[in-house]
Amino acid sequence: MSALNLRLPDSIHRHIKEIAKREGVSINLYRIAPTRTVSM
Repeated sequence: MSALNLRLPDSIHRHIKEIAKREGVSINLYRIAPTRTVSM
């Protein structure tokens, strides 16, 4: 597995953090969730 580093503006990071907390998941899990639907 490879790592992907993203630099996000603070406002976007805060938004992701709030959503992840509301969903009960970690920020990292929330960020990778959409990529799980991609098949190669």
